Amino acid sequence: MGAEVVGPDPRQNGAGRAGAPLLRVSDLFVNYGQVEALHGISLDVYPGEVVAIIGSNGAGKSTTMRAISGMLVPRAGRVVFDGRDVTGLPSHEIVRLGLVHVPEGRQIFANQSVRDNLMLGAFQQPRSRAAETAERLRRELDRFPVLRERQDQRAGTLSGGEQQMLAISRGLMARPKLLLLDEPSMGLAPLLVRQVAETVRQLNSEGVTILLVEQLAMMALSVAHRAYVIQNGVVRIEGPSAGLARNPEVIRAYLGGAAQQVEAQPPAG
Repeated sequence: MGAEVVGPDPRQNGAGRAGAPLLRVSDLFVNYGQVEALHGISLDVYPGEVVAIIGSNGAGKSTTMRAISGMLVPRAGRVVFDGRDVTGLPSHEIVRLGLVHVPEGRQIFANQSVRDNLMLGAFQQPRSRAAETAERLRRELDRFPVLRERQDQRAGTLSGGEQQMLAISRGLMARPKLLLLDEPSMGLAPLLVRQVAETVRQLNSEGVTILLVEQLAMMALSVAHRAYVIQNGVVRIEGPSAGLARNPEVIRAYLGGAAQQVEAQPPAG
């Protein structure tokens, strides 16, 4: 199966299951027209965690993320974020509350500059926080030096990996309490997939809570504290990442050894 997956130790960065979840999704049903895509999804994310959602193409992973972030309106069920029911709220209101979605496919503004894309991530911040926004911009340009080098360049001219860096940094400009990362490794070469994994680890070490959707199950389990396996619009298996990595069903279906593009790295201790 390749390298053993060892999930991060929640004690290293304050993650744990005590207290109320930051995000609670309960019995979520979502339709595309007459077709039911989600059949009662439930999941929790606690402060300080990285939680992964894995599954095959068409399983309902991205649909779950879109329903959480307000891009889709659920037919039934509840999404409670930071103690508030946000089910069916418009996306811009959900972003204002601190739940920020970095969508599948990056969705950058190709004709705008790198810098303008980053500043658009902070468009809901009040003018009174201009100094804080400037500091966040500096921090994101420091996080990915290539963005600093190309900040005046049109975003559409960046490589796929650079566009993914930009999409993540744009999300961070919105000061998220919870960051939803949807397929951040999509279309990237193995070296860049590893860089994405390291970025997730680094963000979590800085205190960012993350819900991660990934088709590359090995990568997802290597960075997550816990994971949910979605199949045909329902949660089939859930638990600590290290345990799922030893689950024969998960190994057979999702951890195809050489098919995975990133080796698991034990968390820094």
